[in-house]
Amino acid sequence: MARSPTVTGTTTSSGSVAPVEPPASTSEAVSAGGSPASKTFSAFTDTGSRISSYSASVTNAVGSTTVSGSGLGPYTFSGSADGDSFALELDALDGSGNVLATAVHAVDVAAAAAGGWSGLTDIDLSDGDVTDITLTKGAGDTNIRNSADTSTRVVAGYLDTVNTSSGSCVASTANAGIRVSNSTNNSEAASYWKLDPATYGQDMSALDKIYIINVRVRNASIGSSNNDTVGIWCSSGGNHRTAGLAFGIQQYRSGSNYLIRGMRSESGSQSVGGTLRTSGTVLADYVCTFVVWRGRLCDSFVTLGTTMPTEIPTPGASVLHTPQGTSAVSIDTGPSAFASLYAVTQIYSAGGSSAATVDRVEILELDA
Repeated sequence: MARSPTVTGTTTSSGSVAPVEPPASTSEAVSAGGSPASKTFSAFTDTGSRISSYSASVTNAVGSTTVSGSGLGPYTFSGSADGDSFALELDALDGSGNVLATAVHAVDVAAAAAGGWSGLTDIDLSDGDVTDITLTKGAGDTNIRNSADTSTRVVAGYLDTVNTSSGSCVASTANAGIRVSNSTNNSEAASYWKLDPATYGQDMSALDKIYIINVRVRNASIGSSNNDTVGIWCSSGGNHRTAGLAFGIQQYRSGSNYLIRGMRSESGSQSVGGTLRTSGTVLADYVCTFVVWRGRLCDSFVTLGTTMPTEIPTPGASVLHTPQGTSAVSIDTGPSAFASLYAVTQIYSAGGSSAATVDRVEILELDA
């Protein structure tokens, strides 16, 4: 929204004009979802010292932004939205209220991209801002607090899902996340992040909603026994094995290799997917992405490395893909759906010692 500054001159007793000069016009382009920065004007040129006061106003070409501030600023804006366009005009007034000159600051806020993804929540413990805590197995929901102990970062839990495991589950500054371990033969430990829809805003039953759940794994280690496993699950309960619905990505030992596969579990009945990756080394850092529509999980992906996807990933050399499918159901019967949501880390020991840290969980929603 281009505007030009205005100048009003006055005639002195000698007949010459000594105009007040405004500062040069300025502008700001704001990205969609952003907020305009506060504005402080540079000084007017006033060789005759005729400026007595200033008066600011907003002219809205699009939108209904308002402004507050005084003098040369700073002026702050309220009520702006994506797609808005407005100009802040600052009049320099003489003692009689006459306008001597006007400075202009134009602002354009970009429109939101249609069909883009926006974040509902981003629980990022990689900043190390946690109060160190060792979770108690079987104690249920536990608040993971920030380092100042003034707010809850996430609600988590720790439990046995097969026999009695050893190891620990620790949220700490050193871990920069929640790390769970296990080394007892034929046992399994699990930790969960509780992603309560009432807290984080996802509506799993909405017909027009599609969500991405990103779960980032750091420093995974897998034991030397066949079937030692690290798994990441998107589950309707904290125990992925008994939950009504759970979908997982497992990395496990097989001979001298480490394999990755998809898994589905519905009320204790499990289905095993094909092998997505075979390697002689453990994949230590990766992001599991689960795509949920109408409460049904239809796809899952593994992105190698630590970069969180900002949309549904495209399968390729660094992105593994496993469609999760649907169990056999009778006609007129809908498939199982998520009413609640948990991100679960599974550590199964077949005799070796395994561990993994989850440091970040993010939920994205596809904008209509």
